[in-house]
Amino acid sequence: MSGIVHSSETNPERYDYQRGRELMTAEANAVIAGVLDAEPTAEVLVADAHGTFRNLLPERLDRRARLVRGKPRALNMLAGLDEGTDAALFVGYHVRAAIEPLTLAPAPLDVEVDLASPHTIDLATLVPGVSRAGGARTVTFTSPDCATAYRLVLLLAQLATIKPA
Repeated sequence: MSGIVHSSETNPERYDYQRGRELMTAEANAVIAGVLDAEPTAEVLVADAHGTFRNLLPERLDRRARLVRGKPRALNMLAGLDEGTDAALFVGYHVRAAIEPLTLAPAPLDVEVDLASPHTIDLATLVPGVSRAGGARTVTFTSPDCATAYRLVLLLAQLATIKPA
């Protein structure tokens, strides 16, 4: 999550938790807005899946999305997904608990992306450094840092909008 750099911001028993909840909710809203800008008819499901599964502020979450929160629940963080799901975005992942700092290091990242379309995979493999992975719908690349990985994933998402002639 943008701005979260310490475990006190993710622990309900710590003084910074409310600020962390606000940041988590703002980031979820940014993702919801981005998805709906790209695909206005999309159904967006947000699964609150950190710790108690009750972190996001429901009253501040974009009303265009449906929120699943609390536990126990089937499939944990994947609650609500089914065979009709076209995409899943995992936002806010961090290093394993009890490791400080909680931010991702700028070390090389191995990224794998499921593109769902053979046409998109053909286009994606034209991008330097991107290659087919083991799955028929998957490409992989290594990125020097999170920002570069993010830009490349955005490019791959744009390629997915190109329709074959």
